[in-house]
Amino acid sequence: MLTDADALMKIWGDAAHKVAANLAWREDIGLIKVSEPGHWTRVTQEIGRRLHSNDIPAVDMSLRAA
Repeated sequence: MLTDADALMKIWGDAAHKVAANLAWREDIGLIKVSEPGHWTRVTQEIGRRLHSNDIPAVDMSLRAA
């Protein structure tokens, strides 16, 4: 899964998420057969995590409960 995520990101850059989502859709409807069901969905999630990891704000510890 990580290898496929790496390869798609290398080839497609930021568009890799859209490409992986398309592959996941194709897998879901039976156009693509894979040895491990849900493979392209996991690849899509991994690419999304990588692309959006910088969008997650840091935790503000001053707001924690006493």
